[in-house]
Amino acid sequence: MTTPRSTTSSTSPAPWSKKAITFSMGRAYPGHDVRLVDGEISLTLASGTHILMGSRSRLPLKAAVAARILEVTPTARTIDVSVPERVVTSETASE
Repeated sequence: MTTPRSTTSSTSPAPWSKKAITFSMGRAYPGHDVRLVDGEISLTLASGTHILMGSRSRLPLKAAVAARILEVTPTARTIDVSVPERVVTSETASE
């Protein structure tokens, strides 16, 4: 009889890791930077867009919402999905 493996192994990727976040976004965003500071996750895409994910809770939902916002608002400079039911965006000023 085999012993079940622990799901908290140090070799398992954290659900908030860069790889997990990229997977949750549904596509790879080249050149993005993932940061975790004081329990808050943020991404900066190669385009310069900042995505504020907030805490680790409901990360797949937040990633899906952010991906959809990027599709419909490609000029967004900041997307705050820390509360996915109340997304806040800011866009670049028109020139």
